[in-house]
Formats: sequence, structure tokens, C-alpha cells
Amino acid sequence: MNQPTCGHCGYDLTGAESNRCPECGLLFIEAGVEIRRQSLSKSRRSRQFLVLGLLVFFGLSAAVAGMAYFRAQALRAQAIAAQQAALARQQAAIQQARQQSSKSNDQSQSDGGDRRERVSDSVGEP
Repeated sequence: MNQPTCGHCGYDLTGAESNRCPECGLLFIEAGVEIRRQSLSKSRRSRQFLVLGLLVFFGLSAAVAGMAYFRAQALRAQAIAAQQAALARQQAAIQQARQQSSKSNDQSQSDGGDRRERVSDSVGEP
């Protein structure tokens, strides 16, 4: 809100009944009349600072919570990647063991087959 004040002494002229300042006695035309914005009351100013403080507090809290959430997501992704790598290593080891087992089975079967042929050859001969 705007309020008229005396240009000489700064007295609030709201509701003045004459053309003279009740404080300094100068005519309004001599001293001039200034229109000033009414200053905010202390309680209103306090409320504004309180609201501003709360907004800053909750804004910072939301930012910290967001950073914590994204950090937890990153850690979770790292843990999943580590589990997948361990599983891939296990599967590779199992596959390698199967291949070695099948190679040894193939070799033993081919060795066994040679022995049988030799045995049957030696049995058939008098």
C-alpha cells in the first residue's frame, strides 16, 4: 500500500485535514508530498521469512533425498552387475567342465573300442 508522507520531515500525512504538515508546519506545496510504499509489518515480514526458510529447507531436503535415491539405484545396479558376472563365470566353468568331461568320455570310449577289437581279434585266432 502507498502512503503519503511529508517531503521535509517524513511524517505520515494519511488523514491530514489541512494543507500543512502537522509535524513541521510546512505547506504541502513547499515541502512536497512523497508517496512511499508502506513498509511491511514485522509479523508479515516474519511470516515471509518463515515461508522462505521452509521452502529452502524442503527444497534442500528433496535434493538430498533425490541424490540418496539415485545413489541407492546406482549401488543396486552395481550389485546386479556383479551377480550377473559371477553367474556368467559359473556358467563358463560348468560349460568348460562339461567339455572336458565329454572329451575324456570320447577318449575312453575310443580306447575301449580299440581294446575290444584287439581282444576279439586275439580270441578269434587260435
